[in-house]
Amino acid sequence: MTARQVTLPSGRVVGMTGLGDPLARRLVLFSHPMPGASGFDPAPPVTRHWGVHLLGIDRPGYAGSPPWREGEAPDARLWALDVASWVRHAMRVGDDASGQEYDRRVGVLGWGAGAVFAAELAAALGRGVDRLALIVPSDRPEPDELRVGGAVGARLDLMRTEALRQGDSGVRGDAAALRGARWPAVLAEVAVPTLVLARADAGRGRPRSTTATELRRVRRGHPTRVALTRAELPIAAHWRRILEHVAPEHGALPASAR
Repeated sequence: MTARQVTLPSGRVVGMTGLGDPLARRLVLFSHPMPGASGFDPAPPVTRHWGVHLLGIDRPGYAGSPPWREGEAPDARLWALDVASWVRHAMRVGDDASGQEYDRRVGVLGWGAGAVFAAELAAALGRGVDRLALIVPSDRPEPDELRVGGAVGARLDLMRTEALRQGDSGVRGDAAALRGARWPAVLAEVAVPTLVLARADAGRGRPRSTTATELRRVRRGHPTRVALTRAELPIAAHWRRILEHVAPEHGALPASAR
């Protein structure tokens, strides 16, 4: 699923996959759950015509990203600072492959445990980010019993398979990073409009979701609880709403081009 590998300023190699419209000026960075891989698209028909360049990033040990290096303690903030340095460089010179120029600021999206890394990335980017979305924020792996049918379920299964291509190194790295993470205190550093979607049935046999009290640390956001059946995947069920937040102007593409 991973489309390419890039080398970050630290020398770390990271797998990335671009989805959506490569001509769109709007770039949104996507941090997937635990386990998760960069090639997952919640709703391809919507993404394809929205006018957004969605860039998924494999965290260490998942899919196209090698595990944390020997002797290196997994650290969500360190990962975020490393990725942010690469993003700033890419925004200055344009994508090496396409020469594409992007808007000066980006959107950041985190799903599940990926929300912790997304918040750190938003903080690391500072003025380089203008929108943040946190979808069912959690500090635990996605539940094994979560199963959805149809095309969404097939894509979810493929994402998990790809994420575990290197065994459990990605999950172990994430778990270690989350133990030392500044979550949710880092949310106080993020001063951009933030969309938070949390399950209305959080806590009923699911991974520990971030509570409304913790989410009050978001300076410009309010948690929105959504009622979903066990067979629904929140990020897919609300994908259009999420894109309306992180890419509200459709990547500067006119309606006739979408």
